[in-house]
Amino acid sequence: MSASPPAAPDPPAASVPTATALRDLREVMGISLPVIVAMGSHTVMGFVDSIMLAHYGPNELAAVGASGVMAFVVSAFIFGTASCTSTFVSQSVGRGQLDECARYTWQGLYFGLVAQVVVIPLILFPEAVFGIFRLGPEVKSRANVYFALRMTHVAGTAAYASLSSFFQGISRPVIPMWAAIIANLFNVAADYVLIYGKLGFPAMGIRGAALATVIASYLQVLLLLAPFLAGPMHERFRTRSSPGPDLARFWRLMVIGAPSGLNFMLGVASYAVFTNALIGPLGRNVLAANTAIHAITALSFMPAVGMNKGITVLVGQYIGRSDIPAAKRMAYLGVRLAIAYMFLMGLAFVAFRGPLMSFFVPNDPSVAASDRAAILQAGRTMLLLAAVFQAFDALGIVSMGALRGAGDTRFPAVVCVALAWGLLLPLGYLLTYTAGLGYVGAWLASAIHIAVVGTILFWRFASEAWRKIDIFNGVGPQASEGSQGDCGLKGEE
Repeated sequence: MSASPPAAPDPPAASVPTATALRDLREVMGISLPVIVAMGSHTVMGFVDSIMLAHYGPNELAAVGASGVMAFVVSAFIFGTASCTSTFVSQSVGRGQLDECARYTWQGLYFGLVAQVVVIPLILFPEAVFGIFRLGPEVKSRANVYFALRMTHVAGTAAYASLSSFFQGISRPVIPMWAAIIANLFNVAADYVLIYGKLGFPAMGIRGAALATVIASYLQVLLLLAPFLAGPMHERFRTRSSPGPDLARFWRLMVIGAPSGLNFMLGVASYAVFTNALIGPLGRNVLAANTAIHAITALSFMPAVGMNKGITVLVGQYIGRSDIPAAKRMAYLGVRLAIAYMFLMGLAFVAFRGPLMSFFVPNDPSVAASDRAAILQAGRTMLLLAAVFQAFDALGIVSMGALRGAGDTRFPAVVCVALAWGLLLPLGYLLTYTAGLGYVGAWLASAIHIAVVGTILFWRFASEAWRKIDIFNGVGPQASEGSQGDCGLKGEE
């Protein structure tokens, strides 16, 4: 195979015409804003669970944090793998192969059905998961209930990831945005009814919170499936013409998606160990404060996650069109926007740490004053430490999306897993227990870890190693700068 022509150097930022810069900004925000709303709305489900359960007391708040993160460990692999549907959909759109978009989306749905069968033992025996952690018996019993119920919507997780990725990949992100908003409004109402026992329902506490989230998640899938199968989508993308399993495409999705899913899962698993093994033994009040900070930071970085998804789509579409310079412009613009936003969020954490924590510490006579004071103190300190890594978190999140759009999922997976288990947890244990810094040491280790990960992922994209990847034909060089041909050359022997 002949070598591809050398890449032309990027023009300096100052030489990009103003009209082009404005067009790029409109394009990035046009696809990212609806995704941000959709992803943020989805995250609000967990936030609402935490807020409402906080009124039950520290045991419920601690339990939903411990079990929620363990449920996310499992869902993360499913979601991360199925979300790579957007890589295939966006690049297929760029190549003009519209019927391929639906074919890959269906494979994501089948992946979810297989995954749901695999997790049945976790639904039946949740105590096997939490038996390895030193949680108090009252916290552990509640965590078992919440975790088992959350595991019943694994298939829904994959379906949501695959269908929303389809609409984002074809530049119709408003559809999953509205589906997420409707499902989230339903979740708020269902939380209120099932947690507190309204409208004739019994008060179910943490069980009601889990049920509300599961039902709302499947509602969201139905709201996405309906337009996917509707006439206009079928006419353009043949969404009803290829619903059966396709082993070749299923395997391609797994080759690209599984490393991303494994990376996501093991990254969340490391945070689960961080929560239950490092923070958990420090007491229920510290664990409750950690749950509150996780809910706050999840909302803060969700716009960056939305930008991640938007940049995945735009990078994929421009690579499909063989327009490498535009793909890079979109990625770097997304990084700058996310860093600016999350830097401001860090300042907000510092300025409003007291009011933010007050949402999670109700002035309820049933909660001891000493418990409220301890949760508030720990939470305020954690927010200060979380403020430190906001900009680096943005750098890593958006760089990961750009790499996923190019099909570069293996290198980020290796780096993120290695640093989570080789840096975050050992350093966290050293600072928390050996150095005696407690939760301050754990969150300091988290800040260091996020800074290192963000820097490496940004370097990876800037190195342009992803140009050697062709997701449809294996490994081979991407199209050269300015080329107008197909998306890359055939894979090398």
